[in-house]
Amino acid sequence: MANFGAAASVGLAANFDEDDVADVAESCDSADWGDDRYLVLSPAYIAALRKVGAIKDTSGYGYNAIQSGDIPMLHGFKVIMSNAIPANGENLTGFATDGNGIAAAFRYLAPQQGHKYNRAEALVGEGGITLGLRDWYSEDSGVRKNVIETVYAYETGIGTGIKRITSA
Repeated sequence: MANFGAAASVGLAANFDEDDVADVAESCDSADWGDDRYLVLSPAYIAALRKVGAIKDTSGYGYNAIQSGDIPMLHGFKVIMSNAIPANGENLTGFATDGNGIAAAFRYLAPQQGHKYNRAEALVGEGGITLGLRDWYSEDSGVRKNVIETVYAYETGIGTGIKRITSA
């Protein structure tokens, strides 16, 4: 809470609906967020949104939430379900972000000199996440080995870049 301020939405999953998302969007508008917005929610909150009549009847908008189970956009947010929202003392159940709330850095571990690699290279993914790929035959074990790894760090970014959603 110290990093990101008061929650933009507080309530149980059973009561969470599109009006709560609109309130979170208003909070983001007040913080001058741009158009690149994400709403990351725990499965119970996604399930609550799937039950909303207006979201169930989305066939006129080019997708069918009942058939796909997806809610691709809602009040300007790209909606993402996540089981990785940390269980913590803040009762965190989700968050809205414009990508500025968490700063992350990734680095490729370059292969060591004197080793024979079939393949050793950096792989840069969408969003700039860098992984290192090494592929070699281990004469010690008689096994071909593949390793994908990264060195990373993260830190609180801009405090207004995350709007928390909590259950209490």
